[in-house]
Amino acid sequence: MIKESIRQHLGRQIEVFVLDKCRLQQLLKNNPFPTHYPKNRTFIALLGSIPQQDDIEVLRSMPLDDDKLEIREDVCYYYIPGGASTSKLSNVLIEKKLKVRATSRNINTMLKLMELTQT
Repeated sequence: MIKESIRQHLGRQIEVFVLDKCRLQQLLKNNPFPTHYPKNRTFIALLGSIPQQDDIEVLRSMPLDDDKLEIREDVCYYYIPGGASTSKLSNVLIEKKLKVRATSRNINTMLKLMELTQT
């Protein structure tokens, strides 16, 4: 319904990810990276579907320098210590290698979304 409404109003077909409070809490709780990692450099990519194992292996086998990556079913957690400008990891790369639609947000944004569920 949301996806169709956006298509009608904007004339574009876009991917829509809708999360409830429990799902947001679960995503944040399951973050595999240490809590001392900067929240603006730690990301959660929501995947439109669970990627094929072969595609996961392709992404995991890429040289990522200091970047870190963890894929769990339909979620990809990643940490880019040097920031987006120097990282090889991006939402575009994740979509391309995993062959799924994705949307990435850093932990700060996910915490803000969590905060909005409280109001």
